Amino acid sequence: MTDPIVVPVRHLDDVHFVGRIAAAFATAFERRLLFVHVAHPDDDVAGRHQDFSRRIAALARQEPVPMSLHVIESTDEHEAVTRACADRFTVMATAASPFRDHHYVGSCAASILAISTEPVVLVGPSMTGATRPERVYLASADRTGNRAARRQAETLAHVFGELPVATLTIDPDGVVYEHDYDDDLFDRPDEIHARMLDSAVETRSLGPLLAERSADGLLVIPTHARTGLPWICEGSVAFDAIDASTVPVVALGPSAA
Repeated sequence: MTDPIVVPVRHLDDVHFVGRIAAAFATAFERRLLFVHVAHPDDDVAGRHQDFSRRIAALARQEPVPMSLHVIESTDEHEAVTRACADRFTVMATAASPFRDHHYVGSCAASILAISTEPVVLVGPSMTGATRPERVYLASADRTGNRAARRQAETLAHVFGELPVATLTIDPDGVVYEHDYDDDLFDRPDEIHARMLDSAVETRSLGPLLAERSADGLLVIPTHARTGLPWICEGSVAFDAIDASTVPVVALGPSAA
């Protein structure tokens, strides 16, 4: 049986907020959804299970996708979620920041990405609604891009209806170019400047720029998935993009195959 898409939910409202997005991916990939909730052993675990089951049943009446629920008893929510989602296609909400704790804090998403071999679809705090993507955008730091990210972009374009793919290439000087996926733009230097999105883009502005340029589709972005102090000190272009994006972002960590 095909593995389910895992949807960790911390709050009851997450079931609808994230679940309807996860349902779109489940439909496209012909998979079922497995909602995961972590409850402290001292909580009313049976009551939590009942409450989340009701919400999931309501969502299932709206979305024609098989859904189930797994409630995990644990005193370490972060570790339990990371373990449940590692190496499994995941759709989850994130604060996209190590400083905010509204859904599963952004560092939890980063922890999953740091070890997982599967993509993680992240729904950031600026998400405004689920819309059918019109295009897939591949963020790349060079001409060839991350191999796993390229394969994922191609797969998403196929399952969502043979969508066009565009590449957002960031050169070493921080200049961002948008070009067709198979366009040999760099072999035609006279055309480069006409396709330039911005010049001298500061690193802290790259994330919001990528989010803006991919607002009508799905952004596929590889990430080093830094956590803890390195993230706070060095930042993360991927999570800056997730923070600003009004649509889901498909992120792949360094272990993605």
